Amino acid sequence: MNLLAPAAALFGLAIPAIVGMYFLKVRRPEQEIASTFLWQRAVADVQATTPWQRIRKSWLLLLQVIAALLFTIALVRPATHPASALASHTIIVIDRSATMQATDVAPSRFENAKTQAGQIIDQMGSSSRVTLISLDAHPRVLASSTGDPHPLRDALASLSSNLDAADLVSALSIATAAGGSARETRLVLLSDGITLPHGSDLSVPFVVDNRVIGSSADNCAITAVAVSGQTSSAPKIGVHVANYGTRDAQRSLEVRVDGHLIDARPVSIAAASGADITIAAPHGADHVDLTLTPHDVFPADDSATAVLRPPQTYNVTLVTAKNLYLQRALGLRPDVAVNVVAPSAYKFDPTVDMYVFDGFLPPSLPSVPYWITAPPKDSHLGTGDEVVPGAPRPEAAGDPLLTDVDLTGVHIAQTRDLRASQFGRSVMDSSVGPLLMVGDNSPRTALLGFDLHQSDLPLKTGFPILVDHISHFLLPGSAETERHSPGDIVPLITGAGSSSATVQKPDGSRSDIAVVGDAAVYDGTDQLGLYHVAAKGGHDLNTEFVINLFDPLRSNLQQPPPLKITPAPGAPTPTASESTAEWWPWIALLVLALLAGEWMVFHRGE
Repeated sequence: MNLLAPAAALFGLAIPAIVGMYFLKVRRPEQEIASTFLWQRAVADVQATTPWQRIRKSWLLLLQVIAALLFTIALVRPATHPASALASHTIIVIDRSATMQATDVAPSRFENAKTQAGQIIDQMGSSSRVTLISLDAHPRVLASSTGDPHPLRDALASLSSNLDAADLVSALSIATAAGGSARETRLVLLSDGITLPHGSDLSVPFVVDNRVIGSSADNCAITAVAVSGQTSSAPKIGVHVANYGTRDAQRSLEVRVDGHLIDARPVSIAAASGADITIAAPHGADHVDLTLTPHDVFPADDSATAVLRPPQTYNVTLVTAKNLYLQRALGLRPDVAVNVVAPSAYKFDPTVDMYVFDGFLPPSLPSVPYWITAPPKDSHLGTGDEVVPGAPRPEAAGDPLLTDVDLTGVHIAQTRDLRASQFGRSVMDSSVGPLLMVGDNSPRTALLGFDLHQSDLPLKTGFPILVDHISHFLLPGSAETERHSPGDIVPLITGAGSSSATVQKPDGSRSDIAVVGDAAVYDGTDQLGLYHVAAKGGHDLNTEFVINLFDPLRSNLQQPPPLKITPAPGAPTPTASESTAEWWPWIALLVLALLAGEWMVFHRGE
């Protein structure tokens, strides 16, 4: 025990003063009395006021002395410093990703995690530091405080779950950066352990308290919806329902077209398996909503939405003498109509959405997205003489334009020298410089330095994938035809001359987005369901896209193997911080009670 204000002990001198008052002799004036029978009372009174005699028993004196003693103790502020359960710096990583909405732990995994985080914050002492970090697709520091729990409690109270996946690697990187001295830091992970794959065991420079929330839970989910025959009299809707549980499940699939219930059928799904259902929808319908009932512990993936009306079609003109490779690869996109014209017949058409120039360069480049392959030598483009390249390779690892494109074993006979070109950034490189370049400005552009007929690239399985990636880069597909998940950035083609666009979310809220050139992007995809897009200006556009949770990672609630987060080699054990527990408030309350008792004794008469 420590005394925080020892000088206040001087107030204890009041105790002998109180006792001394009981020794003082009361001086009374002399007065004649009528009877000697009153002498006995007078003698007793004289004895009571005679100094230096033994003090008679008095409850008033006892209560006053005890009250003065306790008041003195309260003034010196006695305090203890019990060891806190927290380290000097405690980092709380709280999982708010989609699977934390599961209700196998009442009221939900996320609410349980918030309760545990609040209990940790409540243990803060005057010297304790606590940092709160959210775990989702984009982890961030929510609050950090030393001694004051209020900012942490406010941040925790405002925190809600979302539909993201959990990026644990990024969260631990942020925690490591915020950790400070490893000897004083402890990390508390509040998560169900369902995170993005991280490949190997994780390591941090301090001790980790991994508190797993939830247990293995059975869950059924709608994992895919495909619509075919939109132009026919009865579009067909294919639905796949998966059972991620360990037991067979019986559910009901409700089908609503434009808000009206048209079908409800029982569905039997074997354990760890799936079932396919085909449904006919009426011609001319706009969208369909599918729902599994009754809901299980994770309702988010029990629903899905699909657009039924025909998607927007984009016109692409391929200017070439004859290139079947490009023509067929471009035609694989369901929302693209390819028109082939000879170079001698080329004339710019403003209604064309994208041009592909093969071995031909027009007098002036169009104002819409374009792709040039096998370019002639041109000083304006920066295309030089033909050179013999080495093996092609990605310019940068992880470039989305080369995702799933295997360049191993690709041979190129010759290519234009693009080392002097300022066309854009390099995507595919070689020993003699870039082979594929793209321009990110509006309109977007691409330049492939070699003739496809001078390469075996069109014979590789990665060729149609590469053409698809480049065409989507130049001309993002109709939002209706693309598969989008919560948190995705959705590209929107608004048409040339559009001045603005408005997106209405499933809950009815609206937001305006900026239009650059003929396109816009939307990143507010935090809700499941149907989004309406309206663009005004040049070409008025009204379209729709949907956000569905088709992700096994976020639907499989079976408990994964325990996360292995080990302290880095040489990481010390964190020291516990000390909190200060002062006793004076309780002592002050006791003093008030004693004074109240002394007042009652005095007025009753001792």
